[in-house]
Amino acid sequence: MKRKLYFLLVLFECCLLSITQAKPECNEYKCSFLDCEPFSIQTTILVRDTLSIFSNSEKICKGSTGFFYTNTSGKVRWEIYDSNNSLIYSGKSDTLSYTFDISDSYKITASGARYSTTAEYRITVLENPPALTTTQGPNVACLFGSILLSGTPTHPNYYLEWETQCTFAPPSSVSGDEVTITYSGEVCDVAVYQVDNEYGCRSQAYIHEVEPFVLAPHGLPAVTHTCAGSTVNIEIPNQVPNVLYEWELFPPNAASIQGDHLQPEIDVLTNHLYNFVSPTIVSMQLTRKFCAQKVIEIVRLSIEDEETPTLEFPDTVCTNEIVTEFDEQPHIGSERVAIECVPAIKLTYNCNGYVVITDISKYKNGYTIPERSYTIPGVGSVSMLYPTMVDSINVGIPTDTITYVVNMSMDNGKCTYSQSITLTPHPTITDIEFSPKMCINTPFQFTANTTGDICNYKWDFGDNSYNYGNNIYHTYHIDLNESPLVQLTITDRWGCSATDTVYVEVGGTKLNGYFGKLGNDVYMGEARVIQYQQPFAVATILAHYYWRPNETVTTNGQCTVYKTGNYIVLVVTDNYGCKVEDMINVGFLNTHTAR
Repeated sequence: MKRKLYFLLVLFECCLLSITQAKPECNEYKCSFLDCEPFSIQTTILVRDTLSIFSNSEKICKGSTGFFYTNTSGKVRWEIYDSNNSLIYSGKSDTLSYTFDISDSYKITASGARYSTTAEYRITVLENPPALTTTQGPNVACLFGSILLSGTPTHPNYYLEWETQCTFAPPSSVSGDEVTITYSGEVCDVAVYQVDNEYGCRSQAYIHEVEPFVLAPHGLPAVTHTCAGSTVNIEIPNQVPNVLYEWELFPPNAASIQGDHLQPEIDVLTNHLYNFVSPTIVSMQLTRKFCAQKVIEIVRLSIEDEETPTLEFPDTVCTNEIVTEFDEQPHIGSERVAIECVPAIKLTYNCNGYVVITDISKYKNGYTIPERSYTIPGVGSVSMLYPTMVDSINVGIPTDTITYVVNMSMDNGKCTYSQSITLTPHPTITDIEFSPKMCINTPFQFTANTTGDICNYKWDFGDNSYNYGNNIYHTYHIDLNESPLVQLTITDRWGCSATDTVYVEVGGTKLNGYFGKLGNDVYMGEARVIQYQQPFAVATILAHYYWRPNETVTTNGQCTVYKTGNYIVLVVTDNYGCKVEDMINVGFLNTHTAR
């Protein structure tokens, strides 16, 4: 078109000159429109369009697909060059979709025979944040139960996004440093990503592995054999805090549990069988509660005791002096003798610095029980005259682990018996770790730092609920701004205990808000206001509303948007940091003819 105009201008100028100079022609041009002689001319002018490239962004994340198109509808030759000007792609199509797997600066070109220029477009592919390397939280979960997971972004400009790897366990919020997962149809792993605040680039997934909780077999034999007067250690797999334990013995006077009966490991002290026939079978009932289920199992303890000897002679001897047995009678050498007593003692500790000694010897009916002496070498001694069967020796409160040997002797000088007892320092609570401010309906962890040989942890959370064990989670379901008193009591195997209390602040009424749209529908690019509205009971709580992806913070719950998309609000109360997250899809009218 430009060439044609140029030709006409030259012709007009030449012919105008011919008039001025009174010449009918001007070189080869015939100026017929100036009364010059007729002439004809024919020329071909080729007009080519110019190209322009368009895309939805000049910066994208590594692994993302860029979409490019031109201002025309025909096919063009697309080429992609990296920062070293090396060609990495070439192809012919109407549009270009290309996935960039390497962070770099790229040049996109489009060209074709129909076009006068080669169009260029520059795009930068950003490096994604690094993947997390660790998260905190349990690795087992109960079906229809909840677990609390947490992680820490590696940079202030990153935040975390969580995704469950199964359908029926959506997280309580899709982003944040903490997330509560509630499993319904299945238990599965949880993926967590680091996301860049500015461009939304997302890291590779770090997988927090979560397996369905399975109750371990107790692993005990059906029957355990033991001797009367002995202590039997019974231990099953420890699955605290997912499992609560309880042991019971039947009949209860044949044996007793030493220490806490709510632990997976117990010591059972078997009694001498004064009123039972040897062997006596004790039923140990184990109740395990887990995942809203309860399993009751029975294992048995067979207690064997010495047969009651035939008492025919008045001589008093002790079992440890008998050296031979024949014709079903005990003898010393070749002399037949009768047994008047079988000595034995039981040792306990009363937590006041005294070792308590109980005479549990077996005596012949009608036998006059002699005076008995009990001595702890280097500490002290005590004597018992019938009917006294229990006494104690002051050894002081232990400051370190120490073992005492108690020696028993009778006034006839023949019957002796020894037994030891090991004492440890009394338990103490050095610290209770917990969050000073807690949100209701959210699990929080309590951990006790203690010293001593602890057998039992009992927590009273001040809301009529209790739990046992250490490193446990508790969820409060109480009104806003309550400050319950949490009391922890620890106990060792002798029953010595220590107690400590802490106050916790619980707040953050559950934010059951909902979205609203202010005003009529508008067109893309025009302002539209959305609002996250709170129930009346929460409306007076000062809160901040964090909106994504436009990254704004408001205190009135409103956000102005200009285009279609998913908008996420994170509501955080100022006093407790309790938060809830919700999402709304905002639509706009497509064209001005859509009204």
